[in-house]
Amino acid sequence: MIGERPTTIRRLHDDYRRDWLHAEREAATDPEELIAMAGVCEGIDFEGINLREACRKKIDRLRGHLRTGRITEADVLLLIGTRLYGQKISDYARGAGLKSETAKKRRQRAEAAIRRHDKGMR
Repeated sequence: MIGERPTTIRRLHDDYRRDWLHAEREAATDPEELIAMAGVCEGIDFEGINLREACRKKIDRLRGHLRTGRITEADVLLLIGTRLYGQKISDYARGAGLKSETAKKRRQRAEAAIRRHDKGMR
């Protein structure tokens, strides 16, 4: 018996045993239970998805200007905070430890640099 080659019946039994062990671990679930477990989706917020996608594109565009050196990282943060998220420039300046007038001028310079680049691309 030792060293004998497995017979066809023995190999077939081993194959089925794997299937049987796998089947023991599986549990069939009623489709109604699956629906109840999944919960109900009232609707998809397409407007929110589109808004986030538009913001992501604008942020990526600003990062592109940052990579090329047209604007600084501080400019990117200023533009994101005040233009994309709608924060008042005075509130942003206070949080960044700047004077409102300084933040306003910085934003104007950054936007002018972007406009010059865009104008040159046309």
